[in-house]
Amino acid sequence: MPTVLPQAVKAPAVLSLDDDADLRVTGAGPQARRLLLVEDSEADAELVTDCLTGPGHGPAFTLVHVERLEAAIAHLSLNEVDCVLLDLSLPDSKGLKGVRALRRAAPDVPIVVLTGLDDSAVGETAVRTGAQDFLVKSEFNAVTLRRSLLYAIERHGHQTALRVANATLLEARARFQRAFDSAPIGMALVALDGTFLEVNPALREMLDYPGPQLLSMGIRDLVHPEDRGAFEGAFNQMGRGGPATWRAEHRFMAAGHRPVWALVAAAIVDDVMGRPAHVIVQAEDITARKDAEARLVHQTLHDPLTGLPNRLLFQDRLEHALARLDRRHESVGVFYIDLDEFKVVNDTLGHERGDELLAEVGRRLGAVVRPSDTVGRIGGDEFVVLAEGLSGREEAAEIAGRVLVAVAAPVRLAEADFVPSVSIGVALATERHRTPALLLSEADTAMYRAKDLGKGRFEIFDTQRGRGAPYVASEALVRRAMALDQVTVAYQPIIELATSQVVGLEALMRINDPERGLLRPRDFLGAAEETGLIVPMGHRVLALAVAEAARRLRGGATPSFRVNVNLSARQLCLPDLAADIASVLETHSLPAPNLCLELTESALIEGSPLVTTALNQLKELGVGLGLDDFGTGYSSLTHLRRFPFDFIKIDTTLVAGLLNRNGSAKTVQALIGLAHTLGLTTVAEGIENEAELSLLREFGCQLGQGHLLGWPELRPVLEDGDASLYLG
Repeated sequence: MPTVLPQAVKAPAVLSLDDDADLRVTGAGPQARRLLLVEDSEADAELVTDCLTGPGHGPAFTLVHVERLEAAIAHLSLNEVDCVLLDLSLPDSKGLKGVRALRRAAPDVPIVVLTGLDDSAVGETAVRTGAQDFLVKSEFNAVTLRRSLLYAIERHGHQTALRVANATLLEARARFQRAFDSAPIGMALVALDGTFLEVNPALREMLDYPGPQLLSMGIRDLVHPEDRGAFEGAFNQMGRGGPATWRAEHRFMAAGHRPVWALVAAAIVDDVMGRPAHVIVQAEDITARKDAEARLVHQTLHDPLTGLPNRLLFQDRLEHALARLDRRHESVGVFYIDLDEFKVVNDTLGHERGDELLAEVGRRLGAVVRPSDTVGRIGGDEFVVLAEGLSGREEAAEIAGRVLVAVAAPVRLAEADFVPSVSIGVALATERHRTPALLLSEADTAMYRAKDLGKGRFEIFDTQRGRGAPYVASEALVRRAMALDQVTVAYQPIIELATSQVVGLEALMRINDPERGLLRPRDFLGAAEETGLIVPMGHRVLALAVAEAARRLRGGATPSFRVNVNLSARQLCLPDLAADIASVLETHSLPAPNLCLELTESALIEGSPLVTTALNQLKELGVGLGLDDFGTGYSSLTHLRRFPFDFIKIDTTLVAGLLNRNGSAKTVQALIGLAHTLGLTTVAEGIENEAELSLLREFGCQLGQGHLLGWPELRPVLEDGDASLYLG
């Protein structure tokens, strides 16, 4: 059993050490230190007691004395001790054996060893083994003993605290490492220059890169190019003392250039001096959420059947396109496209087949327009196209023509081929103050006009046309003329200038109104075009002209005698135009070469590219083709190359300027020379005097018309081809 020395039962005092290393006893402070003395010598034990409790010194220690190592270990297992004073020579332990045994039994208790003079080397070794200090029995006194014990306790306390701190740090590091490695989101330690220091498995899996490859890269290398600027700015600010944390959504580029959306959270980690050392980055894969958001936005802004932009998105894009107009000096075009007879498809084949047709039309529209154009679906069978950067009506007409052709290809529906068609209304804007609603309304109006004119065609909205009282009166005039058979023809002679012979007639549309008399086109042509009645009126003029030419041939006119008839843009776009003309020729037994068809440049623009097919069919039929009003349009030469014309008619304005000093004479001479080079016949319109006639003959113009040569009349006076009446 351990022996408790008598001093141990006294009231404890605290032994402290001042700067001069002098001892003093005070009654204040913490409780007395608990000392276990392991000493088999009674004399040495008393010496220790005297040193600690001698005169002038209060007891600073509670002493427990045992004589054997075995008893010391037993006491330590049951009691708390602040320090062990160990003799290295015991009955059951010699030398370092006791130190080692005590260290195993109580690793957190400091040990001060007592040695004899001849064991001092062993004492030094004991310190290296784990003891805090050693004292030679013959050399210590109260001061050195107390100092050694207090220092041992204090030093051991520091070591214990450091050991605990290190253990805590290691445990925290281990917990962090476990959390880092097992985290379900990507994590990385990143140096301030952006290179990876450590990456966890989740980040490797997220980016689909092996660990060594990731560690050889920088985090900036993995950021999507479009996000790199914002990412680098925030990352660099953290390293330069900016915000210590940062959170944002960015895209990374995984292996194979696969974009991955991530919610990135970054925090700066300081070193022991409080300076930024590195950054810990967390990256949560949110690609699925972003994809879901994108799908939701797409569903909100797109038609579910065709995948095309819906009305909301289309109007937004149109608004932005109009806002950019001032910076472009170009036109914005809206094409309003409506499927013809779509209700018949739904009613006869079912809505499922109707949906198939709508989806196919949507695909065809997307394939035929320009890559920069927007195709949308804004209603049941209504589609729209937004085209920016248009040069004008001609380019808009070309786009509309391509759409008509693309849609008209057969579609397989319910085991049968169906040939769809659409009606298209086109509205153009050149000023940014136009609103999307207004432009769509104009395109819609033009589309209904196309339907009224026979469907399967397009119309370009004319902002200059009004629908006031004058228009209403003209429309009524046209409708009455058609109903009462008042549409007739006036014929103007076509003269061969070299011989003064009448070689043909031009058929000019007139309305013979019983109240107002013979009306010219300027009185009714606009309303006829607007209502679409120009198509049946033109057909009547064609039939009357062909009949007149056939009568002339039967009456003895030369076999080359011909009649010229004007075709409107609407007639040119009729799908069966060539067949209709062939039928009229057959009805009146007129050979095709005796009929010439004249087209204006505007008709070519509005009907392009469908006109190419129509003109080629007419050419195969054998009729003559001519370009009217030549020399006034900027693209006239282009039309000569594109279309199979036989003759050109030099515009009246150029002929009227022959005698002026404005260069018209040279222009006319050049045009005639060009036409001859291309193998085309030239016809001069509006010849009013002998001087003009003389110059045209000099330039080599072959044919002519004008008041000098003959006025338009309901029935030409010449029956024998002699032009002397007109030429004097």
